[in-house]
Amino acid sequence: LKREREERRRKEQEKQEQIKAERERLKAQQETLRKALLDFQKAIGTRKDPGAMADDLRALVETAKGLDPPFREFTAKTLATTVYASQTVPAGRAAVLEALGNLGHASALPYLAAALARDPDSSIRVTAARILAELGDRQALPALHEALKSNDPAVVRAALTGLARIESSSSLPYLMTALEAVSNRSRTFSSSTTTK
Repeated sequence: LKREREERRRKEQEKQEQIKAERERLKAQQETLRKALLDFQKAIGTRKDPGAMADDLRALVETAKGLDPPFREFTAKTLATTVYASQTVPAGRAAVLEALGNLGHASALPYLAAALARDPDSSIRVTAARILAELGDRQALPALHEALKSNDPAVVRAALTGLARIESSSSLPYLMTALEAVSNRSRTFSSSTTTK
């Protein structure tokens, strides 16, 4: 009976030590991310050049990639909701999308999909489609399917490329619809040029 109690006490003590070590590990990761975000904030506050900001974003993402998923998710959310939203020039928004893609975490997908659907600049929508394709996650398919409806040929091409890269039979109906739309546009263009 005494041995059993000692064994239980020893196991409980080991468990408490493991919990303490895990808390300290997470606290260290939190502090690492906090410092990286502060460094990033200081750096972009002094720079107006999107190219320089891209370097700062890469440094932040490299730090976040070494952390546990909740910290990478927080980084993606911060980049998308704060940094992306504050960028008035397309090059700045493109740099943020590249950083989200480089983060390589599923939490970046909704933000990339939103940029594909709503960014006013077609080059940014093309960038978002390319990055979604590079990530290769099937969760990106609905956004790419929707992008096939765009009036911008570059966005449609990027979405088609993305769908080809991800390869899913669920994309076939969307691809057929896009092909019909292209065919109809070609016929309309042909008939308008022959009647002139």
